Amino acid sequence: MLASANVVERGSKFEMLTVGTAAPKLRASTSSRRMVLKPGDTLNVSCDLVSGIPTPVITWSLGGEMITSSRAAVIDGQLTVTSLQLGDGGVYMCAATNVVGEDYFVFRLVVEGESSSSVSLIVVSK
Repeated sequence: MLASANVVERGSKFEMLTVGTAAPKLRASTSSRRMVLKPGDTLNVSCDLVSGIPTPVITWSLGGEMITSSRAAVIDGQLTVTSLQLGDGGVYMCAATNVVGEDYFVFRLVVEGESSSSVSLIVVSK
C-alpha cells in the first residue's frame, strides 16, 4: 500500500491527513473456471469489488472485446446475459482497474450445442 501525506489547516491547528492507495481486489460469485449452460438459459455472474483506492472501474469482456449484446447488462459488477445463444460461448473476463493496478477473474462459458472441436480451454492465472 502506498500512502502520501498532506497537511491540512483546521482553525489554528495543522493536522496530517493521510491519503492511501491500493490495487483492486475482486471476489467472483463462482470459483469455477468453466461453466456449461444451455441455449435460452440466463448467465448470472457477480464480480464484487473487495477493495481498491481510488475506487476501481469494473469492466466485462468476451474474447477480449467489450460486451455489447443487447441481451447483456452489467449492474454493480454483476453480468447478466439473457436468452443465451451458441455465439455467447467463449472466454469472459471481469477486470477491476485503478491507477495502482488491476485484478481480474476469467472463466469459459460453454453453451451446449457449441462445437467441441472449436473449443479451446484458456487458463489464466495471476
